[in-house]
Amino acid sequence: MRLKNLTFIIILIISGELYAEEPCTLSFTEMEKNNLLLKWDFDNRPHILHGEYIEFICRGDTYPAELYITGSILRMQCDRGQLKYPRCIPRQSTLSYQEPLRT
Repeated sequence: MRLKNLTFIIILIISGELYAEEPCTLSFTEMEKNNLLLKWDFDNRPHILHGEYIEFICRGDTYPAELYITGSILRMQCDRGQLKYPRCIPRQSTLSYQEPLRT
């Protein structure tokens, strides 16, 4: 609770105006469900302020479910308490196309 009040005070000092948008709550359950890890250790905090970005990476042997040409789909912005989680899906194991040995 103290951190939330301190954050509000810092924003008030910087901007000079009141700012009361709801922060996002980081859900490790959602991250696990979507095969995500935090990209940066400093993002490992329970609340992300409105307007802030958070970056994820895919867990090993997974890749982003959606591909875009521009921008990072693993970088998400907190929007009034709502945080969309990208999804990473498992890679399919590669099949060996070697022909069986003939005798």
